[in-house]
Amino acid sequence: MPARAAVEVRGLVKAFRSHRGFWQSVRRPRREPDKLVLDGIDLSVEPGEVVGIIGENGAGKSTLLKIVATIITPTAGSVAVHGLDTVRHGDKVRALCTYTFGDDRSFYWRLTGRQNLTFFAAINDLHGADARDRIAEVAESLHITRNLDEPFRFYSAGIRQRFALARALITRPRVLLLDEPTRSVDRTEAAQIWKHVRAMAEEGVTVLLATHNLAEAATLCDRVLLLRNGRLTANVAAHEIDLAERELRSYSLRVAGCPPEVAQRLRHLPGIRDVAYEDTGVEQYLEVHSSTGDLVLAGLLGALAEADVEVHALERTQSIDDLFGEMAREGVALDR
Repeated sequence: MPARAAVEVRGLVKAFRSHRGFWQSVRRPRREPDKLVLDGIDLSVEPGEVVGIIGENGAGKSTLLKIVATIITPTAGSVAVHGLDTVRHGDKVRALCTYTFGDDRSFYWRLTGRQNLTFFAAINDLHGADARDRIAEVAESLHITRNLDEPFRFYSAGIRQRFALARALITRPRVLLLDEPTRSVDRTEAAQIWKHVRAMAEEGVTVLLATHNLAEAATLCDRVLLLRNGRLTANVAAHEIDLAERELRSYSLRVAGCPPEVAQRLRHLPGIRDVAYEDTGVEQYLEVHSSTGDLVLAGLLGALAEADVEVHALERTQSIDDLFGEMAREGVALDR
């Protein structure tokens, strides 16, 4: 008999009713159509797997995690956590999973970190010596023991995020739901948080991570899903994203003195997959797509200099959708 999935989502739909003020309702009595946020999501996550859900702001990432966490209910479809339906067995599901998010404001800033964690432990029916031992264990694993007795308001953003993880881990969750966990954290602190999350996964904790940071997802996750307009449109192994992100890059250049024939010649340079050209009459804009990452830049800039083209600006431009689209064009499997 196959092992039961840690999280199983089938045909999930979530629509929010449009809210209007009194005078809007008087002037326009007809109710506005519901806003569809999730549109038929199917997803299966195995125990101990780390799955990233990426997408632009408003794509529905937080809504999906909140439904799994039983914070909000679905409009249609079903969600199960270790076989328990999130609507019919909400209490049991909440005992199995924990939801935490970046810029968490649920802590009491006048209390110490230890007092905060003791309070949250009590909410989860963990008291006395059991609570003290568990707080000490979690604090040591997250390297925040020396911060436990300092007022929470004095913590850096990175330490606050570690305490958010500590609060989530007090109950020994089997599923950890992370919503933009490194939103306000510098790269060093983010790397520490990623390290701790991976360690949890190695101990069998299932992790669902919502982020718009593709590098974060590729570093932390086993596979990454793209959520766009309420639908999951791609499912890619993280190592494929890391490889594609380094190789399939795009660059935007603002130049002067570049006729169309020069742009045409650029398309034949080694490592260049395509060049888009636009002439505004004053300057020209080039969108250059590389298949060899930054290695293409030396030949590109050399060819422009040889043609007496002035480069006024150059920047790397690579949105999430662009990268997944380029992976698809290059033959990387998006559905598995």
